[in-house]
Amino acid sequence: MKTVLVFIDWFLPGYKAGGPIRSVANMIDHLAGQYRFYIITRDTDYCETIPYAAVQSDAWNEYLPGVEVYYFSKENLNRKNMLRVIESVDFDVAYINGVYSWHFSILPLILLKKTNARIVVASRGMLSGQALGVKGLKKRLFLWMAKTAGLYKRVIFQSTSNQESKDIKRQIGAKAVEMPTPNLPTKSRQNARRLLFKNPGELRLINIARVSPEKNNEFAVSLLKMCAGIRVSLDLYGPVYDKEYYERCREQAKKLPPEVRVRFMGPAAPEELEGLLAQYHFLLFPSTGENFGHAIYEAFAVGVPVIVSDRTPWRNLAAAGAGWDLPLEDPDKWANVLRKCYEMDQEEYDALCEGARGIARKYIDESDFIAKYDRLFGAQV
Repeated sequence: MKTVLVFIDWFLPGYKAGGPIRSVANMIDHLAGQYRFYIITRDTDYCETIPYAAVQSDAWNEYLPGVEVYYFSKENLNRKNMLRVIESVDFDVAYINGVYSWHFSILPLILLKKTNARIVVASRGMLSGQALGVKGLKKRLFLWMAKTAGLYKRVIFQSTSNQESKDIKRQIGAKAVEMPTPNLPTKSRQNARRLLFKNPGELRLINIARVSPEKNNEFAVSLLKMCAGIRVSLDLYGPVYDKEYYERCREQAKKLPPEVRVRFMGPAAPEELEGLLAQYHFLLFPSTGENFGHAIYEAFAVGVPVIVSDRTPWRNLAAAGAGWDLPLEDPDKWANVLRKCYEMDQEEYDALCEGARGIARKYIDESDFIAKYDRLFGAQV
C-alpha cells in the first residue's frame, strides 16, 4: 500500500478555508482504504489564532485508521521542524496543496527536491486569471522566480478541469506535466432531501462562500436592488476574509428596499450544509472563478437548483434543468432570472430540484475517480 504525505495550510476540524479542506477530506474519505495518508497542517483554523481543542499540537493525531495528521503550532512551524517531520515518514508520494504558501507549498518543494518521492501539486485554482488578479504582481514575480530556479521540475500538477489545465500550461510552461484528476464529492450524500414548498411570490436564497472580492458577495447583494417590488431574502454563510469588503457589502444591504432581507450569518460547518441548503429555494453564487465549487456540488447533491456565474466548471445548467450559469457582465440577466424564480410555482420548482440531483448523479457516474487518483499517485500509469 502506497503512502501519501499531504501538505495543506488548514485541515479538519477546521472548515473556514472552504474548498481546499473539503477537497482533501473527501479524497481521504474515498481513498483511505487504498492508501496510507499522513497530513501536515496547522493547529488553527483559517484566520484564527486559538488552537483546536480536540487535537494535540506538534504531534501525530489519528484521524482515521491509516490516516495521521500532524498539527503544527505557530511557535514550532519552521524549516527545521518541517524537515524533521517529513523525515519521520516513509512516503511514496508528496501531495502539496496550493502554490503561494511558504510553509505548506513552497518550503515542502524545496525540502523534497533531494527525495525520490513522486511530487504532486494541486494548485486549487490559484493559477487562474481571477486568482492572479489579486496581488497579481507579487504572484507573477514568485512564479517567474520558481520557474527560473526549477522549483517545479519533477512535479506533476493535478488538473481538475480543462480550464485549469490551460492555466497550468500558461503559468508554469508548455512542458508542465499535468494530469486531469477531478475533485472527489462528499462521500455520504444520498442525493435526496425533502422538497421545499415553492409558491409564486416567495424566494429564499442562500450564498455559501467566504466574504471576499473573488467570491463576489457584493454583486449578489447588489442584484437585489434590481428586484424592487418582490419579497426576497438572501442569507450569506461564510467567514469574513476581507473586512473592508465586508463593510461594503453591508452598506449595499442597507440600501435595499424594505421587502428585501439580507443577513450575514457567519461561517457554517460542513456537517451543517445539507440541513441549511434544505431551507432555501436556490443557491446564489456569482463567483468570479471556481476550480470546482464544492458549495455548488453540495447544492446539486441535495436537490437545490443554483444560480451561478459562467466562471465555474458547472455549465449549461439551463439545458440540464438544474438552474442557470450567467455572465457577470450582464446583471439584467441575473435580475430576470431572480424574478422568474420568484414567480415560479411548485411544479416547475420540483423539476429543477430533480435536475439538480441529476447533475450530481451524472458527476458520480461519469467520473472514474479511483483509477484517476491511482494514476495521479503512480499506482496505475
